[in-house]
Amino acid sequence: MTLIVSFITRFEVFSIGYIMNYTKQCSICQEVFPATTEFFHKDNRGKYGVKARCKECHNRKNRQHNKLYYQQNRNKILNRQILHNQSPERKLKKAEYDKKYRKDNAEHIKQRTAKYYQNNKAVITANLVKRKTRRSDQTPNYANVDLMNRIYKECPDGYHVDHMTPLAAGGLHHESNLCYLPAEVNLSKGTKTIDEFGQEQFSQQVIYWQDVLTCCDNSFTESA
Repeated sequence: MTLIVSFITRFEVFSIGYIMNYTKQCSICQEVFPATTEFFHKDNRGKYGVKARCKECHNRKNRQHNKLYYQQNRNKILNRQILHNQSPERKLKKAEYDKKYRKDNAEHIKQRTAKYYQNNKAVITANLVKRKTRRSDQTPNYANVDLMNRIYKECPDGYHVDHMTPLAAGGLHHESNLCYLPAEVNLSKGTKTIDEFGQEQFSQQVIYWQDVLTCCDNSFTESA
């Protein structure tokens, strides 16, 4: 038996911890556990191939360290995250991921949306009223309402009508401020301006209503 054990490597001891009934005392809580990855994190340099601290103590210490580091470096971390999320590569990658996720989970999203609507009817109604009021307040007298209605009516399938300068950012509800964006892109753009969203990404996705509508009435073209 001694001869066999002498040839067992550290990795093999680690692998058969349960079989050999090896135990290890946590250096923090002093509790004794089986020397396996169920109770300890793997560490090739440690006895039996596991760390000196049990998983619970190790994870608790890491959480405390991470919390302290975040408190001391909050602004630095947030600024780094903002720069990362605003990069064109990140935006494109996120848009592709969101598109795939919505496609693969269409039924789940539909059920979740229906459930959210049932549980938040009052909030949703209030937001719709607020948006309609804002749209009404930001519709100038010279806007061509008939043309705008037609722009909305003839929106291509899978697209949303977008305010290039969002109403929330002071944009007008006017035909010159409207365009078409794929639904997922429009949702991603939200209340961002084109510069905030990314000029290149916007240009690759946008369809202008002038290219879609067949304007027989010269007044439509002149009002645009």
